[in-house]
Amino acid sequence: MINDLFNDPRVEFPQETYAEGIRSMVDVPLCLREHVMGVFRIFFPDVRDISPEERDFITAVARLTACALDKARLFEEQQSRYDELARQAEKFSALGRMAAGIAHEINNPLASILLYSTNALKKVPPDSPIKESLKIIVSETQRCRSIVRDLLEFSRDRKPSRSLENLNRIIEKVLVVLQNELMLHHLHLHKDLAPDMPDTLLDGRQMQQVFVNIILNAVEAMNPGGALEIRTFVDKVKGVQGVMIRDDGCGIPPELIHKIFEPFFSTRPKGTGLGLAVSYGIVKAHGGEISVESQTGLGTCFTITLPLQ
Repeated sequence: MINDLFNDPRVEFPQETYAEGIRSMVDVPLCLREHVMGVFRIFFPDVRDISPEERDFITAVARLTACALDKARLFEEQQSRYDELARQAEKFSALGRMAAGIAHEINNPLASILLYSTNALKKVPPDSPIKESLKIIVSETQRCRSIVRDLLEFSRDRKPSRSLENLNRIIEKVLVVLQNELMLHHLHLHKDLAPDMPDTLLDGRQMQQVFVNIILNAVEAMNPGGALEIRTFVDKVKGVQGVMIRDDGCGIPPELIHKIFEPFFSTRPKGTGLGLAVSYGIVKAHGGEISVESQTGLGTCFTITLPLQ
């Protein structure tokens, strides 16, 4: 409470204040969680004190005002984040269109290079000095074609074509395709498929792509003799089904784990950084969730959860 306008240092312009008819004032701090956000000042036309009831009322108003200011600040921060996300989304949209254009432009020349180099490889004698060079051309062209295919898949905004599928059967198909890959790396497979897995509406081809991407990443992260665990589960109470894929490989550093679903980010020297980004988009399009847990040197576990439909 300020009753002496001319001698109180908190009154910046006492003469002008007095001329306005103000004789006393009260300063009320605006506090939120022990932090002072500001002060509001109440003016009176006479010298007076405030009653306990008035003090309680002013305190309540100050608290409500502080809360309102805090909500306004949070709203501004959220709006700023939303604007940034909108800019990022627009950037990714433009990137997707550009990637699709580039991929289409280079796809045909790659097919021609692969065709002619493969034919040349078949015709050269086994002891020809250019045989090894042709093998490298074929291998690298196939890798480029794989990158182009991933780019095209990433650039498409294709909705799942759902039909009655079973996660266990999808996993079995994927393991048949990747059987040689697992044998070449001398990996031990531990498979635990839920016996009560129901048929649900899924895009089987897209889900196969998700599991192939994750399992191939696991294979590359493990040393020969490593263990790969694949488990399916059903929770009819929560209305979800899912797959857990765990490896005992090198793991993902903690500072990088939040980036693994970003397009073009890869921890592998020859990785395109599109496999997990595409997989994330497919799972989200099915209304599901994909999460990852990892410890450096101990392995990584991906969990895909999908709604029962």
